[in-house]
Amino acid sequence: MSTEAFLRHALQQIDSEITAEHTSAARSARHAPIPAELHPAVRAYFARDTLFQNGLYSHQSEAIARGLAGEHICVCTPTASGKTVIFTSVVVSALKTNPGKKALALYPAKALIHDQVAKWQAISQDRAIKTCYIHGGVRIAERSDMLKESDVILMTPDVLHAWIMSNLNQPEIQAFLQALDIVVLDEAHIYDGVLGTNMVYLLRRLQAVSAVRQFMLSTATIGNPDHFAHTLTGQTCRLIEASQDGSYTPPKKIMVARMGFRHLEARLKRLIQALATSLPTPFLVFADSRMRVETLASQVNPGVQESATASGNPLILPYRAGYEDADRESIQKALTRGHLAGVVSTSALELGIDIPQIELVINLGIPCDARSFWQRAGRAGRGAREGDGKQGIMLLIEFDKPLDTFGGLEAYLSRPVDSACLYLENEYLQYANVLCAAEEQINCPAAAYKAAVLTSLPERFGQFLENEINPTRSIEPELYRLKQEANGGSHRAFPLRSGMEKTYSVQETGSGNRLGTLSYAQLLREAYPGAIYRYMGRSFRVVNINHAEADVRVIRARSSTTQPLRQIRVFPQGTAALCKRQVAENLIMETRLQVSERVIGFTEKTGNQRAENRYGIGSSWSQRPLGRYIETTGVCFCFEALTAASLETLSGYVMEAFATVCGIHLRDIGHGSYFRAASWDNPRESRGFAVYDAVCGSLRLTHRLLENLDAVFEEALRQAVKAGATRVQELLQQMMQVIRSMPMAEPVCPPVQQTGSLEQDGNEAKDWISIIAPHQSALLHDGGPQQGDEVTVLRHLYTPQGLRYELQHANPAVRWIVTATSLRPIHGLTRMLQYNLMTGEEQDNGYPLAA
Repeated sequence: MSTEAFLRHALQQIDSEITAEHTSAARSARHAPIPAELHPAVRAYFARDTLFQNGLYSHQSEAIARGLAGEHICVCTPTASGKTVIFTSVVVSALKTNPGKKALALYPAKALIHDQVAKWQAISQDRAIKTCYIHGGVRIAERSDMLKESDVILMTPDVLHAWIMSNLNQPEIQAFLQALDIVVLDEAHIYDGVLGTNMVYLLRRLQAVSAVRQFMLSTATIGNPDHFAHTLTGQTCRLIEASQDGSYTPPKKIMVARMGFRHLEARLKRLIQALATSLPTPFLVFADSRMRVETLASQVNPGVQESATASGNPLILPYRAGYEDADRESIQKALTRGHLAGVVSTSALELGIDIPQIELVINLGIPCDARSFWQRAGRAGRGAREGDGKQGIMLLIEFDKPLDTFGGLEAYLSRPVDSACLYLENEYLQYANVLCAAEEQINCPAAAYKAAVLTSLPERFGQFLENEINPTRSIEPELYRLKQEANGGSHRAFPLRSGMEKTYSVQETGSGNRLGTLSYAQLLREAYPGAIYRYMGRSFRVVNINHAEADVRVIRARSSTTQPLRQIRVFPQGTAALCKRQVAENLIMETRLQVSERVIGFTEKTGNQRAENRYGIGSSWSQRPLGRYIETTGVCFCFEALTAASLETLSGYVMEAFATVCGIHLRDIGHGSYFRAASWDNPRESRGFAVYDAVCGSLRLTHRLLENLDAVFEEALRQAVKAGATRVQELLQQMMQVIRSMPMAEPVCPPVQQTGSLEQDGNEAKDWISIIAPHQSALLHDGGPQQGDEVTVLRHLYTPQGLRYELQHANPAVRWIVTATSLRPIHGLTRMLQYNLMTGEEQDNGYPLAA
């Protein structure tokens, strides 16, 4: 039986059937001669390999010729079209022609480096060109010698940022940077959002301190690639696009099967087990949740609980980001060598890891992001050769978002790939990179520094940097905490991938086994006190979290399922509105806001038994909630028809619809209800809900909600109808009627700050400042382990060194004093006073802070 026949039979066995399918025809290869400009050793390599007996693919020949001519190039052709051959041959040829020069190949994932290093070594097999790799798993003590002895260095951008750029005063690193000639950016489409924004700044900072001459980018899935390449590198790149692709394309079949939520897990388990015992080749299963990946793998293959080499059973293992290097590499090698029946993975295996045996890819759900869909589909059929009759198959399992949301399968497949979202105007990311750039400028020899490279960045970045090098004005209070965090080194304080969040390591108590890493946001979902944390399908109980050391301790546990009890509170800042639409008392407003996300306990399910555990006095897991506050932006909805009971449900529908319509990852946004107390600028209380950016500092993703408001509400209504949520339908319809009567959104000019009931003017008014009233809650940001913790202010102290606050400590004998800049009021909750610096007089506004 063929792979397709096995799949159809397995679906029949679980009472499921194909509801839609699409087959794309094969396309023959187009060849072109190997460019004569290539170094003879590289030409000899092609001559020896039977894959190139007809020459190169036409797009390969064109791109190599452009690269050898010194042009910056961006190769944007489909998956498995041979992009690696292009940059490896150009780099090796250039380095053989120019001894002493070096190349840097940046890969966004360590797993991809291990997959690609053999290809680099193959094309430079005479060993005149030495290749090495450096990622976070390589000891720092070994790295300098590797830089010195190697010609091509494969590296993650994280190491470039955190190690290379933070050690510019080391002779070995200076020598490497001045010899650096070519930079390769493979899988460049991954540089999106926070990571992509940081990469734009990092690549300019790299050019400022190095002699890099040429950039080569490759990607299979990016919209508007020439603009993206220019924004990312600051250079104008020659685009080699899909229309120029000359590679052989095997036939590919996209199939859709519908499964309802009822008995979903049991049916998935039976399907995957059936395929594991039937298919002669390994397969991939993609899921968007780390927890679903871990849970499904353990259910499908219970033996993984005890041993990763369970004998007698086809082995299915999970794969996700955050695994230890050795564990990740062992899974990847086992899959490549055919020792696994399959792997259940998050998007971590979307990248161009070459596993030619895979013919079948299964995706749980319908990916909203076209880029993600094509990357996953591209894992199937990579080993097919012209004339062998093989095809790639992708099965979409429809269970949450219906395919008709996108207009059916044909409409879904015809969607254009979105352009990358790069948020260069985000002031938090800007200033974090400014602090790094300032350190680099100080540590780099003046003769080697090229400040002009930075002028292609936003003007405000240059202003921030100039003020950091030659201070002439104070730093904005919102950004000052970043400067505090950078006291131990900016590059370490601000990782590329997680914005301002700390990374936690997980370790098993007793054995000392390391069990991966988590961001703080992931910790709140997966590794809170008492949680069952899963790693490679095995279950562990979280018993302790040391926030100062970013350390999570776990013990082995019986398999059960835990879910956090989450409490989300949103605090809009009314006078920090960015734009709004309003009619009467109905208001839609994009504004700055604070979001409190707290885990107040968890529920645990073992078999049919379900128990709830709440944190607090008497809890065996935690004496207080675990949480974080973020400063961000979002869109607030305040309508007369809304009631407190409907806000949470309604906001969830709007958020889901927004993600579907605009192709936004749900992990990047959040939703919640809010209560806005009366304030000096708005004496009325208000209730509503908000959809917001879940990234500290905001990327203004939700700005697109205002731009697509009608489409979002129509999609939310479709989802409510499908779910049979009658009350939600009624509210959405009422809101849609009001929205149609609203004028279009307009930018809001921030009003001049008032002083409540005070009427002083001139110098007298300048003597008054706003302070936090006694016994009020506030947020503590001390540049150390305290990042957004809620504290209680006992009183203020005005000292010769400035304003201070005394805080309530768990130990009454301890006097806890902090600077005023370390505290931030909670908008909508913290009551403020007016304090006269000259007379010590206090006046009460009577309202919590509103802006």
